[in-house]
Amino acid sequence: MQVCVCYNGGRCNPVNGACDCPAGFFGPLCQHKCPRGWWGAGCRFRCTCFNPRNGETDCDPLTGRCICKPGYTGDRCDQVCPRGYHGEKCAQRCKYCEDCHFETGRCLCDLGQRGKNCKRSKKMPRRRDFSYSRDFFLSSTITTSPPSDKQIRHAPRIRPLAVNLTECSPTSVSSFLLLLF
Repeated sequence: MQVCVCYNGGRCNPVNGACDCPAGFFGPLCQHKCPRGWWGAGCRFRCTCFNPRNGETDCDPLTGRCICKPGYTGDRCDQVCPRGYHGEKCAQRCKYCEDCHFETGRCLCDLGQRGKNCKRSKKMPRRRDFSYSRDFFLSSTITTSPPSDKQIRHAPRIRPLAVNLTECSPTSVSSFLLLLF
């Protein structure tokens, strides 16, 4: 009679004398843990979790349940943390602001704000002419015709700005997109 030696809770099969490995282990003696991305008895099942960084999936080697990276949630880890939360299991609230990066917790500031808690003002460019003025575009959508080619050509060179202008009249509505550079 041959003695069967199995590790990690493996059981000796009385018919063939081989080790039947429990979930999370494999090998002739059940001596190896499942490699990353595999789970179950004999590590026969591939994890079906989502990993946005490198494609490697991570799940519990016993149950196959996904182990989410910080900033992700859901059964397959395919959802980012809801607004206002971040980190491991999306359990941490944004510390200094209402909205933060789902992985790092760093504040996501609105335009014109900066700093750890988005309370400091960011220097905005000075207005030189209509291209910086939001008011011009709002009033022009109602009271004036669209800017001419000359106005567009002679606008100062600034960062691209896209504005959707709509021209209204009692009988028709037309829209166009103005890109300023």
